[in-house]
Amino acid sequence: MPLLNRRPYSFGATQLDGLDPEQEVWVVKATGEVCRSYEAYMQKIKLYDQPMWSCKYSGKGGLTLEEAQAAEHKALTALKAFPKELEEQVCRAVHHSLLRVDELVGGIYDSLRPAAAAEEPAAAATGAADGEQQAVVQQDSPSPFGSKENEPQQGAPAVAAAEKPAAPAGEPAEGGAEPEAAAGPEPATAKKPEGGAAAGEAAKSGKKPKTPKAPVSRPALRTYIIENAEQQGPEHATKQVWMVRPELRERYDLPAEVPADIQEKLAASVKAPKKKLDAPKGLGTKLPAKKDGKKAAAAATDAGSHLASASPGGSKAVAAGETGGKQPNEKGPMVAVQAKPLEEVEKQYKEGTVKRVIVEVLKAVQPEALTAQGIVDKAKEMGLREFEEKEKARIPNALTSDPNFLRISKGAYSLHCFHPDKEQLVKAPQPKEPKEPKKAAAAAAAAAAAAGTPAPGAADADQGVASTAKKEKEAVPMVAVQAKTLEEVEKQYKEGAIKHAIVAVLKAVQPEALTTQGIVDKAKELSIEGLEEKQKTILQASPTAKLQAASQPGAQG
Repeated sequence: MPLLNRRPYSFGATQLDGLDPEQEVWVVKATGEVCRSYEAYMQKIKLYDQPMWSCKYSGKGGLTLEEAQAAEHKALTALKAFPKELEEQVCRAVHHSLLRVDELVGGIYDSLRPAAAAEEPAAAATGAADGEQQAVVQQDSPSPFGSKENEPQQGAPAVAAAEKPAAPAGEPAEGGAEPEAAAGPEPATAKKPEGGAAAGEAAKSGKKPKTPKAPVSRPALRTYIIENAEQQGPEHATKQVWMVRPELRERYDLPAEVPADIQEKLAASVKAPKKKLDAPKGLGTKLPAKKDGKKAAAAATDAGSHLASASPGGSKAVAAGETGGKQPNEKGPMVAVQAKPLEEVEKQYKEGTVKRVIVEVLKAVQPEALTAQGIVDKAKEMGLREFEEKEKARIPNALTSDPNFLRISKGAYSLHCFHPDKEQLVKAPQPKEPKEPKKAAAAAAAAAAAAGTPAPGAADADQGVASTAKKEKEAVPMVAVQAKTLEEVEKQYKEGAIKHAIVAVLKAVQPEALTTQGIVDKAKELSIEGLEEKQKTILQASPTAKLQAASQPGAQG
């Protein structure tokens, strides 16, 4: 399958369980994936249309998914013409190799070239001595795969043949062949040896002969290797060993176990993984920023400068914590919260609020997750609400600050009740420290007044005393009162009074509640006079709470 950003990508399921016969689903044509929601379908379509895919066999990138699939299909179609007689040689070269795929393709392609047959005519044209020397140098170089247990060492027989002494002049060469000079002039109709004319012309012009090609192309070799072998190795290793498919190993009698020397090389290539910060999903996953470290360093530098400028043991010496440098904000501990049931979450928010709309949208698409923009689009599609610009800006804050919403991936959220197995973290509540009373300042101010000298900070002390007295005056204890009956409330006010008219209006519309203007309008509708002129005093005299308490005897005011 095509690669996404040069890495394997796992596609979704093509069949879903638990579907109703009338349930509507969306199918991705390129992969056959089935999506329950239109939002998930559009996310996959946008991903597959981006030029981030690459062909698995050729390595060509910058493609869409359909283009990468077409390139892989073309490569597999061309692989059907791969020569069968070369399979064993290629498999032996690939099996237990530590080279990269490009290095493997280059080495195998060079080994498959008919190099000796193409270079012999050129060597004969440049001279017998030079030709012998070139043959010895060429045959003396070992095969790039000769060190493997699957490939025998080559080159020795050719070198031995080149080291044999040349036959004396006038004597037949080995095998009964006569020297070329004794053969006499060549007939005009005689067929010239293959490659002789090209070699002669190349020798006269000084150009090198064309390099012969292998019977199979490099792209075909690359496709064959990737299709019939895979790389294996330990985790975090820089090298991996190629392993041919089991059926090819059995066909060509290749060893299944990796040799000990290759295992040692694999173990030596293992590197320690990079350390990653542990950050659980959900709230509290913000990683420390670089500016926090800079603030801490600046605070430490500031503290050091203050300590250095102070005299040792003098009154100017200050502690590091008492300096004016800013200290980094210390985050409090995090605690895990349990997922609330869906019914409790729905009751928590009122109808029409932003969070209630978010809950309804995530409930409709569960267990999938949506981004803030996805929630806006889905709410509009479902006819729940069309968010204004200010409301759209409140959605990300609601998703990140409320523990009922769980972050599933980057920017995508779902309800915590749909994923109870995942951990949701919130900041632990910190106990508030009680403020110290300003009695000491008040006592100091009183003592200074008695002595007749103003104490330092007397004005601040007076202001503190005044504010403390005001707070003590405002902090009046509250008590609960029992609701009176309706008869008692009606007897409490005289006929014709404002409160009596208000009671009559609220009695007529109970258990509903009315505003000041609503009371005036209802009184006019009920032909109760005297309220329209005294509308300003109705709000102060309104006994709405008493009347509602009377209609609900179990409630307390």
